[in-house]
Amino acid sequence: MAIYKTLEELRAEKYANNKAAQSGYFSHVYKVKPPKSAAQLETLITEYIQLSGGICTKINILARQLTTKTFVVDVVGRKNSITNTAHIPSSTKSGTSDLIASIPNVVGAVYIEVKFSKGDRLRDTQIAFKKDVESKGFKYLIAKKLDDVYHLFE
Repeated sequence: MAIYKTLEELRAEKYANNKAAQSGYFSHVYKVKPPKSAAQLETLITEYIQLSGGICTKINILARQLTTKTFVVDVVGRKNSITNTAHIPSSTKSGTSDLIASIPNVVGAVYIEVKFSKGDRLRDTQIAFKKDVESKGFKYLIAKKLDDVYHLFE
């Protein structure tokens, strides 16, 4: 739980010059609540890395849905629309980590895979991606809690 205090201190530094935050009314902004989902954990990790002077981005691997509408008029004169949907696959490599970060004093990028629940494990494509990343000399981290990212800044 020590990391949550560190993130709270970083948030306090961020809002140090904000008069509204100093009034005490917005003191809840500093508090870090334990994440309830993988998405919340990704957000906390991203915020911690960015407030610590690093750069972090979320990789989106979802397909894109393309919707088209065609308007037709039948023989009676009624106007109808026909909706067609198609999924355009993502160009992101399968198995890519959830976050990619560049951290000060660490050579190269750090690839971070977030696993939140107990039964959440690496898939075969993620294991292959992890081996590929590590074979090229980059760091690959599996983060199950915010504390797992803390040692990158030591």
